[in-house]
Amino acid sequence: MELITASHYKNRLVVQHYGKMDMVTAMNTKGATIHKYGREMGKDLIIEGLGRVFVGTSLYFDKPMSLEEGEIVAVEMMADYEMSNLKLEDIVVIIKEIKSSEIYGRLTANKVIKHVHNYIERRTKAAISQSINNSQHNKEATDMNARIKKTIAMPQAQLDRVDRTRKENTKYLKS
Repeated sequence: MELITASHYKNRLVVQHYGKMDMVTAMNTKGATIHKYGREMGKDLIIEGLGRVFVGTSLYFDKPMSLEEGEIVAVEMMADYEMSNLKLEDIVVIIKEIKSSEIYGRLTANKVIKHVHNYIERRTKAAISQSINNSQHNKEATDMNARIKKTIAMPQAQLDRVDRTRKENTKYLKS
């Protein structure tokens, strides 16, 4: 966050710091969302910092964005629920993808927002796939005896909640 909120923003430092970042790495980081940063540090500071990031990205295209145009994208992201729940690492992956994409001419706010929505869809699918793979791996990695021992080690209150839920669900299944 210090890299994008510094008074003298340098795109070179952001590129160097996040050089190897990809979608999977960004998903698995423990960083805060831009919405959380906005609450903690102030939305204006985050909007200005993200605006600088998008202006730095636009330098790769024909005509750079103005800071106002970059901030429009940042305001749009902070206002939208899905986009505000992206992490700063996700934003870095998005700008890396934009820089290597086949966007011709000028980088506009509309093109950035469309790319962000596309990224969110792909990220959601990747997260679901990763969750299913982790679940399958955990089921296969432990033998039945270890799973039974883990269940027995659960507190009685938790086991009672599970039993109560099962009973409530079965009465609906019988009819």
